Amino acid sequence: MRKLIFGHLVYLYTPIGILAAIAGILAGGPWVWVGMGIFGFNILMDTLTKGVHTRGAAVNKQGQPVGSAGMLNLMMYVQLLSFAALQVAVVWRIYQYLAGVPIETMMWNGFAYQNGITGWELYAVVVGAAMHQGLGIIFGHELSHTKGIGFLISRMMMGLSGVAAFCYAHVYNHHLELGRAWLGPEGNKMMDDSDPATAPRGRGLYKHLGISTIGQSYFGFRTEQRRLKRMGKSFFSLSNRWIRGYLISLPTVALFGGVGYLASGAEGALFSLGCMLVIWVISSFELEALNYMEHYGLIRVKDQPIEYRHSWDNDNVFTSWAFIASPAGPSSRSAARPTTTTAARPTSGSCRASASRLRPTAAPTR
Repeated sequence: MRKLIFGHLVYLYTPIGILAAIAGILAGGPWVWVGMGIFGFNILMDTLTKGVHTRGAAVNKQGQPVGSAGMLNLMMYVQLLSFAALQVAVVWRIYQYLAGVPIETMMWNGFAYQNGITGWELYAVVVGAAMHQGLGIIFGHELSHTKGIGFLISRMMMGLSGVAAFCYAHVYNHHLELGRAWLGPEGNKMMDDSDPATAPRGRGLYKHLGISTIGQSYFGFRTEQRRLKRMGKSFFSLSNRWIRGYLISLPTVALFGGVGYLASGAEGALFSLGCMLVIWVISSFELEALNYMEHYGLIRVKDQPIEYRHSWDNDNVFTSWAFIASPAGPSSRSAARPTTTTAARPTSGSCRASASRLRPTAAPTR
């Protein structure tokens, strides 16, 4: 029973939260604030448990996984459906707002829900959905470390937020060049041996959002440019994995744009696409905020191995148990940590919702 609970069921917290957010959107009225409320509760609990650490819910005292790999993978794969359902619920409410559907209480199979939506309620729907869509990026990030169907699902999850191109950059750039910050076009233009996801000392969080997002996309562009040239293929073809990454987002764009157009013509389409962009920016911000806090100020010498000390960590009990976090290194509390000789301390709090395979299992000295 303990293996079932701590090896599997604790990781249902996030999926249940996403389903609760969807249910709130469908119920309408004050229930649309459920998504934002859950997210706020998560931050509060992570803060309150910052002094309680764990090696992770899915490992035993020897640091070995206790859950079934097949069951855990399946739990992650099926989340693609919940994130797609979240966007369908959002566009339904956008349609009602643009079409001016009268606000009234209606019944469906014995359940009461509010038909129609106000402007403030739509705000709660879009922002709450964006916060939980960011968790979709977290799931996609974890699956990007896999191959085959897992990697494809990863790309599809990331595509819901317009960042499917992230997957190749994360595996083939970030995992190799971690700790060697890309300084932007004014610094090292070629970016062949640097990592956009590593924030150097002194860079602000919002600046990092732009540099990291653009840099990772630029890496994919250059990588495919060279690869296809070697293969004798055109850059503008379906063999281009960078282009395919953005094409994966077309169904989402068509969904938002099409529903907005049906509700209120061209202006409605622009409004709906604007809501989509808000969701994309907020969800991408969550990813880059994690990158920022995990690697801020950490420095790795070129050609030296990636070690535990090249990642900040958060092993708070709530974060480790309630999300898809699982340590992937030795489960020793004495794992190597960043020191003042190689890293500056992060400038903001650390609320981690996923674990990188490059991360130490113990939190660094704060």
